[in-house]
Amino acid sequence: MSNTIISQFISEFNTEVPATRKCLERIPERLFDWKPHEKSMTLGYLSLLVAEIPMWITEMIKTREINFQKWGTNSDQLPLIENISSTLNHWVHHRGQLIVYMRLNNIAVPSIYGPSADEKTF
Repeated sequence: MSNTIISQFISEFNTEVPATRKCLERIPERLFDWKPHEKSMTLGYLSLLVAEIPMWITEMIKTREINFQKWGTNSDQLPLIENISSTLNHWVHHRGQLIVYMRLNNIAVPSIYGPSADEKTF
């Protein structure tokens, strides 16, 4: 994988980190056991997942490999570039879930890609 591609991923990653941090900082511990449905993960588990996924991406970029079996998947058969891209998308997907959980609990949703109903400025 070229350094240019890695640089592009690092740039995108560095844009997503502050947005994710803004969400995670707003999750109160008292709601960690809350979930919107019996089949859903708890808010605490989802928050932990959203907080951990960047470590997967960092490890992939630093080592240029990944052992997903540590996390219970077998995606290590995909090319590295696809794994990094897929993991970044996976992270953003779960952050989106986190935002829905926030809204359902009347937690102010931060502006991420534009203003939110709670934060009019971007």
